[in-house]
Amino acid sequence: MPSLVFTGATPLQPDILVYLYQLGYTLLLAPQFQPQITDTALSRPDLFIVALDTEETGLRIGAALHRLAIPWIAWNASDDPALALTAYSAHASAVLPSTMTPVVFVQCIQTTLAAHAVSTKRKATVGGNRRQMHYRRGDTIRLDDGDVLDVASGVVAQRMIHQDGSEVLLGLNGPGQILLGHPDDTCYLHLHAHTDAAVVICTWDEATMDATLPKRLRTRVRFIEGWAAMQSRAYIDQRIIGILSILGEQFGIAHSLGLLIDIRITHAQLASAVGATRSTVTRLLGDLRERDVLATVGSGERERYCLRTWESMHHLHSCGELAARTR
Repeated sequence: MPSLVFTGATPLQPDILVYLYQLGYTLLLAPQFQPQITDTALSRPDLFIVALDTEETGLRIGAALHRLAIPWIAWNASDDPALALTAYSAHASAVLPSTMTPVVFVQCIQTTLAAHAVSTKRKATVGGNRRQMHYRRGDTIRLDDGDVLDVASGVVAQRMIHQDGSEVLLGLNGPGQILLGHPDDTCYLHLHAHTDAAVVICTWDEATMDATLPKRLRTRVRFIEGWAAMQSRAYIDQRIIGILSILGEQFGIAHSLGLLIDIRITHAQLASAVGATRSTVTRLLGDLRERDVLATVGSGERERYCLRTWESMHHLHSCGELAARTR
């Protein structure tokens, strides 16, 4: 069974520890953080569970465990949102609330260990500094400061998470687009797989050997500036059409109704992109349909927005041609 190290001044619920012991887990209680355990039964722990007390503690322990490639789960004993945000920025696999059932706790452990095992296997099979990684929809994608991510297939979302837990969608990135690693600071930038995605991750030094990098960086800067410009418009309906027009440039295909954005984006995600509530976005989308500016095609997971009229965007193609594929 996996070996677990519990560290931190706040003790975990006794019923959880008893349950883990009954299941056969090897447990070690270490009030003071020790990244290298020398006990023979725990020569290399499989997982750390860290009781958070300060933001500094989370950052320090997270950085140490990240260097050692050991996954960790944060236990937010005080349910402080700032501590939870800090833990995620320090590569915590999950942040658990102050109170939970033993069954939920074990499920979280099993999920974390399974994900770490898959990630380790993928890294080992690729080798070198260049790694091809595969993620399922919703998976968090972690980049080190010096990493460059190249989207091979699927879509990767970039978002900023505020200390109160609210999010701002900063862009959806498809095949051929690149993303850069960011320092662990108060920008709280996060990447996740918007769809199942395959990416290639390499170091910045390796990326600079690619002669196409300057052109791709120029495209990246243009895209970021265009997205920010749409978010800054005075009226929310203008922001919605602007963001959808950028998505149409990236993922648009010709359709009898106009330009079909062939990617799923929810009302909540669109609201986070334009800085409005979900209810406001839902109402404005209805208004845009009534004005025949926007239509929807399909339903459920297959629902797509279709722009009846749209703004011409040229961020991704220097020739100025719209990135529309024939259906």
